[in-house]
Amino acid sequence: MRLVILLLITMSLYSNSFNFNEYRFVYAVGTTFKKSGSIVINNEAITISYKKPNFKKIISDGEAIGIEDESGKVNQLKGRALIYTKQYLDLIIKVERTKVLESNENFDVEMKDQIQTLYPKNEMKKQVEKIEVKRVNGEISEFKMFMSNSDTVEIIKE
Repeated sequence: MRLVILLLITMSLYSNSFNFNEYRFVYAVGTTFKKSGSIVINNEAITISYKKPNFKKIISDGEAIGIEDESGKVNQLKGRALIYTKQYLDLIIKVERTKVLESNENFDVEMKDQIQTLYPKNEMKKQVEKIEVKRVNGEISEFKMFMSNSDTVEIIKE
């Protein structure tokens, strides 16, 4: 019984944390890059730690965003890099937190088979055309963002 309780507590502690593989297709060079790591979401803060192929950590407190390299040096993002990275991280938080994806102030939602397609509204739609979300047993297993520059970013949970 103690083991079951310990497992339940552990699962709830990590409910906003998951390991993933990211497949980023860059249209300009016609190449897909694979990265692996973990994502931790706490309120409006998010940390993405890439472990493979190279270490890189993206740290956001909801406002400021820094990129930490292998040496531990953190560079704070500014300007357009800050704006676009913040939009990307906000999208991950919104998609991950939404248990039932319905049309709302952020997205129009269409459902077909096991895929929910989100069409961003507001400023987000300038960068992201749509997001496809796949669920397994009610939980998000992967999502793919189709960017307006023809790039795609696919996150598949392990």
